[in-house]
Amino acid sequence: MKNEKVFGILFITGIIILATAVGLTSNIVLAKTLDKSTAKKEQINEPDFVPYMQNLQKSIKKQWNPPKSDTSKRVVLLFTIQREGKITKHSVFKSSGDEETDQAAIDALYKASPFGKLPRKFKGKSVDVQFTFDYNAHKNRN
Repeated sequence: MKNEKVFGILFITGIIILATAVGLTSNIVLAKTLDKSTAKKEQINEPDFVPYMQNLQKSIKKQWNPPKSDTSKRVVLLFTIQREGKITKHSVFKSSGDEETDQAAIDALYKASPFGKLPRKFKGKSVDVQFTFDYNAHKNRN
């Protein structure tokens, strides 16, 4: 069939960073519909988002200052990055259950932005990013 569509999803997982009981992880999810005849060609020509995600993680990590707590917390944000690196929308996909911690994640995101331009090989107008903020509380056992 000439008009048959293939739905392709590319997952690129960022590096897990743990430092002073604070960790950040991220997943970038790119989804697009490809014509079956060009699916293989498009897969080969997909841009390398790993360096972009590493820089994004470093930028956000520098800005994240969650409230101190004796319990571990996780916040998952979803946000859209436009071609030029500007964030156009965000949402809390999974709340930590603590409003201050959730707001600290949002604040870090906007303080770190705008990000660099998306990779040249990427032909879309924007990417949607799922970014996880982990606060890991370590209790001293004496």
